[in-house]
Amino acid sequence: MQWKWSLMVLAVLAFGLAAFGQIPVPGEEVILDPGAAVNNPAPLVPPGDPSLGNYSILVNAYIQPYARVTAYDNWILFGATEMNPTTGTFAIPSPQVAVGNVFNLVDVPDSTGINGANAYDLAGGRVETNSRLNMVITHAGFLTRVTDTGTPWAGRDTRKIAPNLPYQLANQYKIKFHGRFLQWAGFNPAFGTQEFTNPADTDFSVLPYVSPTSNTPTEYNTWTSWGPNDLVDNGINPDNGWLWPVDLSNPAMRDPWTGENFVQLIPSGPFDTSSPLAGYNGVATIPVIVERGQAQLTGRGDGMPPTYGDAAAAEWWIAERVLRRGLQDISGNYRTIIDVQLAYREAPVEWNP
Repeated sequence: MQWKWSLMVLAVLAFGLAAFGQIPVPGEEVILDPGAAVNNPAPLVPPGDPSLGNYSILVNAYIQPYARVTAYDNWILFGATEMNPTTGTFAIPSPQVAVGNVFNLVDVPDSTGINGANAYDLAGGRVETNSRLNMVITHAGFLTRVTDTGTPWAGRDTRKIAPNLPYQLANQYKIKFHGRFLQWAGFNPAFGTQEFTNPADTDFSVLPYVSPTSNTPTEYNTWTSWGPNDLVDNGINPDNGWLWPVDLSNPAMRDPWTGENFVQLIPSGPFDTSSPLAGYNGVATIPVIVERGQAQLTGRGDGMPPTYGDAAAAEWWIAERVLRRGLQDISGNYRTIIDVQLAYREAPVEWNP
């Protein structure tokens, strides 16, 4: 009886195939039965189209843009030693690097590459990111006298050649980078970090940013030096590599001591190149693009080139010094701001097939 039941089923099945059309031939597509249940059918778009016998499976994923920023220190303080009233003279200024608020950087995983990390007061941060970021570092200018509450001091320096100018100190900075930062072609200060077109996010050939302190390009897992073209980093203290926190080509920039137009004091300038303030370059704004995919705290350490998928977190560190001129530096409080802004340069929208 069981055998006869099986034959009956086979006969019905054969009858069913004949009822829906001719018997298929080898190689003929098997299309979706219009009456079949389709569970979780999204998306019935290429690569698969069951109505044509194509049952290809779409596999897709989305990772949202994310950046983790750590500010290890955002305060540089010149202490009593550097600000000793009698340090230096107008003719022979005494360079004093800030040590008054030394931040212990032993908790910074890559601090062994920051020469002078535990000798000078550095400020800086680390970025771990899976997306390109716009970063703009803007220096507000020279240390300028303020009240004991931090507001602008009303007194004017009548020794200066131009009227109505404040009392200032001649401060300079150095900057050190770790990791790859990219050149930001066509940066427009009017848009700040809100510019996303040049270079395009798909441009893999954009050049690395060159540090204005070291004159060397930034690179994955690599520190730039505190001095220009140093094959061996000689640290913060040497005189080379220091930058004015102003744009020397800006006619509005004035010598913090004399009030002269600073354009006259640039290294190639025609006027008073014997000034103690001559011979240094000035960079007021540093617009860079933080390259994507820099995230680990340290490199692999296996000797492979950094382009083999390994890129430790991006970092930047700033040191400050003042050229002191003794009692010609007026007593009081002084301040300036280094503004650091970060914004996502790329923010891909999730594809919803």
